[in-house]
Amino acid sequence: MLHRSFQPRWIVSIKSYIPATVMLCSVPYLLAVLYLRGWFSHQWLDADKAMAKVNISMVMPFYYHYFSPETVALVSLVSNALLYGMIGLGGYLVCSSSEKLLCGRMMAAVCAACLAFLMESGRLFLDGKFPDFTNVIIAWLSAWLVYGLIEKILRWPWFSCSNSPEGRF
Repeated sequence: MLHRSFQPRWIVSIKSYIPATVMLCSVPYLLAVLYLRGWFSHQWLDADKAMAKVNISMVMPFYYHYFSPETVALVSLVSNALLYGMIGLGGYLVCSSSEKLLCGRMMAAVCAACLAFLMESGRLFLDGKFPDFTNVIIAWLSAWLVYGLIEKILRWPWFSCSNSPEGRF
Protein backbone atom coordinates (compact mmCIF):
# COMPACT_ATOMS: atom_id res chain seq x y z
CA MET A 1 0.00 0.00 0.00
CA LEU A 2 2.85 2.37 0.76
CA HIS A 3 4.17 2.11 -2.78
CA ARG A 4 0.90 3.46 -4.22
CA SER A 5 1.18 6.65 -2.20
CA PHE A 6 4.75 7.29 -3.35
CA GLN A 7 4.52 8.29 -7.00
CA PRO A 8 6.88 11.11 -7.92
CA ARG A 9 4.59 12.89 -10.41
CA TRP A 10 6.24 16.19 -9.50
CA ILE A 11 9.37 15.04 -11.33
CA VAL A 12 7.50 15.20 -14.64
CA SER A 13 6.60 18.84 -13.99
CA ILE A 14 10.23 19.88 -13.39
CA LYS A 15 11.73 17.80 -16.21
CA SER A 16 12.61 20.83 -18.33
CA TYR A 17 14.70 22.35 -15.51
CA ILE A 18 16.81 19.26 -14.82
CA PRO A 19 19.52 19.68 -17.53
CA ALA A 20 20.18 23.31 -16.57
CA THR A 21 20.30 22.39 -12.89
CA VAL A 22 22.75 19.56 -13.55
CA MET A 23 24.93 21.89 -15.61
CA LEU A 24 24.95 24.48 -12.82
CA CYS A 25 25.83 21.82 -10.26
CA SER A 26 28.68 20.54 -12.44
CA VAL A 27 30.84 23.58 -11.67
CA PRO A 28 30.94 23.03 -7.88
CA TYR A 29 31.29 19.30 -8.54
CA LEU A 30 34.36 19.85 -10.73
CA LEU A 31 35.87 22.21 -8.15
CA ALA A 32 35.29 19.56 -5.47
CA VAL A 33 36.96 16.90 -7.63
CA LEU A 34 39.95 19.19 -8.19
CA TYR A 35 40.18 19.89 -4.47
CA LEU A 36 39.89 16.21 -3.51
CA ARG A 37 42.57 15.28 -6.04
CA GLY A 38 44.97 17.77 -4.41
CA TRP A 39 45.18 20.30 -7.22
CA PHE A 40 44.84 23.26 -4.84
CA SER A 41 46.92 21.99 -1.92
CA HIS A 42 50.15 20.74 -3.50
CA GLN A 43 53.07 22.40 -5.22
CA TRP A 44 53.02 22.15 -9.02
CA LEU A 45 56.06 20.70 -10.81
CA ASP A 46 57.46 21.66 -14.18
CA ALA A 47 57.23 19.30 -17.15
CA ASP A 48 60.75 17.85 -16.74
CA LYS A 49 60.18 16.82 -13.13
CA ALA A 50 56.74 15.45 -14.01
CA MET A 51 58.14 13.31 -16.84
CA ALA A 52 60.83 11.99 -14.48
CA LYS A 53 58.01 10.56 -12.33
CA VAL A 54 56.57 8.54 -15.23
CA ASN A 55 56.87 4.82 -14.71
CA ILE A 56 55.42 2.06 -16.88
CA SER A 57 53.96 0.39 -13.80
CA MET A 58 51.60 3.36 -13.37
CA VAL A 59 49.38 2.11 -16.16
CA MET A 60 49.07 -1.44 -14.84
CA PRO A 61 45.53 -1.98 -13.51
CA PHE A 62 45.32 -2.09 -9.71
CA TYR A 63 49.12 -1.75 -9.40
CA TYR A 64 48.99 0.38 -6.25
CA HIS A 65 46.35 -1.88 -4.72
CA TYR A 66 48.90 -4.70 -4.55
CA PHE A 67 51.40 -2.63 -2.57
CA SER A 68 49.11 -0.82 -0.16
CA PRO A 69 47.24 -2.11 2.89
CA GLU A 70 43.77 -3.53 2.21
CA THR A 71 41.99 -0.77 4.10
CA VAL A 72 43.77 1.95 2.13
CA ALA A 73 43.01 0.18 -1.15
CA LEU A 74 39.35 -0.28 -0.20
CA VAL A 75 38.96 3.35 0.88
CA SER A 76 40.53 4.44 -2.42
CA LEU A 77 38.22 2.18 -4.41
CA VAL A 78 35.04 3.29 -2.63
CA SER A 79 35.92 6.99 -2.60
CA ASN A 80 36.69 6.99 -6.32
CA ALA A 81 33.53 5.03 -7.09
CA LEU A 82 31.44 7.54 -5.15
CA LEU A 83 33.29 10.52 -6.63
CA TYR A 84 32.85 9.49 -10.25
CA GLY A 85 29.52 7.72 -9.80
CA MET A 86 27.91 11.15 -9.54
CA ILE A 87 28.55 11.54 -13.27
CA GLY A 88 26.29 8.55 -13.85
CA LEU A 89 23.59 10.27 -11.81
CA GLY A 90 23.99 13.51 -13.75
CA GLY A 91 24.02 11.64 -17.04
CA TYR A 92 20.78 9.91 -16.20
CA LEU A 93 19.11 13.14 -15.18
CA VAL A 94 20.22 14.94 -18.35
CA CYS A 95 19.39 12.11 -20.74
CA SER A 96 15.99 12.76 -22.25
CA SER A 97 13.47 9.95 -22.65
CA SER A 98 13.73 10.11 -26.44
CA GLU A 99 17.41 9.16 -26.45
CA LYS A 100 18.59 5.58 -26.49
CA LEU A 101 19.40 4.41 -22.98
CA LEU A 102 22.68 2.82 -24.02
CA CYS A 103 23.88 6.06 -25.56
CA GLY A 104 23.21 8.05 -22.39
CA ARG A 105 24.75 5.37 -20.21
CA MET A 106 27.83 5.08 -22.39
CA MET A 107 28.20 8.86 -22.56
CA ALA A 108 28.13 9.14 -18.77
CA ALA A 109 30.73 6.39 -18.43
CA VAL A 110 33.00 7.93 -21.06
CA CYS A 111 32.73 11.38 -19.43
CA ALA A 112 33.63 9.89 -16.05
CA ALA A 113 36.61 8.04 -17.53
CA CYS A 114 37.83 11.19 -19.33
CA LEU A 115 37.57 13.26 -16.15
CA ALA A 116 39.42 10.58 -14.17
CA PHE A 117 42.13 10.44 -16.85
CA LEU A 118 42.58 14.22 -16.68
CA MET A 119 42.71 14.15 -12.88
CA GLU A 120 45.24 11.32 -12.78
CA SER A 121 47.37 12.85 -15.54
CA GLY A 122 47.40 16.10 -13.62
CA ARG A 123 48.75 14.29 -10.57
CA LEU A 124 52.01 13.84 -12.47
CA PHE A 125 52.55 17.58 -12.04
CA LEU A 126 51.76 17.59 -8.30
CA ASP A 127 54.63 17.27 -5.85
CA GLY A 128 54.23 14.20 -3.66
CA LYS A 129 51.36 12.72 -5.70
CA PHE A 130 51.46 9.81 -8.10
CA PRO A 131 48.82 8.98 -10.69
CA ASP A 132 46.82 5.78 -10.39
CA PHE A 133 45.24 5.13 -13.75
CA THR A 134 43.14 2.36 -12.23
CA ASN A 135 40.85 5.20 -11.23
CA VAL A 136 39.94 5.58 -14.92
CA ILE A 137 38.55 2.03 -14.90
CA ILE A 138 36.82 2.62 -11.57
CA ALA A 139 35.30 5.88 -12.83
CA TRP A 140 33.98 4.30 -16.02
CA LEU A 141 32.52 1.34 -14.17
CA SER A 142 30.97 3.37 -11.36
CA ALA A 143 29.25 5.83 -13.74
CA TRP A 144 27.99 2.91 -15.82
CA LEU A 145 26.64 1.10 -12.76
CA VAL A 146 25.06 4.16 -11.12
CA TYR A 147 23.27 5.03 -14.35
CA GLY A 148 22.01 1.45 -14.66
CA LEU A 149 21.01 1.24 -11.00
CA ILE A 150 18.94 4.41 -11.19
CA GLU A 151 17.38 3.13 -14.39
CA LYS A 152 16.38 -0.15 -12.72
CA ILE A 153 15.11 1.47 -9.53
CA LEU A 154 12.91 3.95 -11.40
CA ARG A 155 11.33 1.10 -13.36
CA TRP A 156 9.92 -0.39 -10.18
CA PRO A 157 6.12 -0.11 -10.08
CA TRP A 158 5.95 2.47 -7.31
CA PHE A 159 8.15 4.88 -9.27
CA SER A 160 6.06 4.85 -12.43
CA CYS A 161 4.69 8.18 -13.59
CA SER A 162 1.45 8.05 -15.52
CA ASN A 163 2.39 11.21 -17.47
CA SER A 164 5.52 9.61 -18.86
CA PRO A 165 4.96 6.95 -21.55
CA GLU A 166 8.12 5.00 -20.75
CA GLY A 167 7.99 5.23 -16.96
CA ARG A 168 11.06 7.47 -16.91
CA PHE A 169 10.95 11.03 -15.74
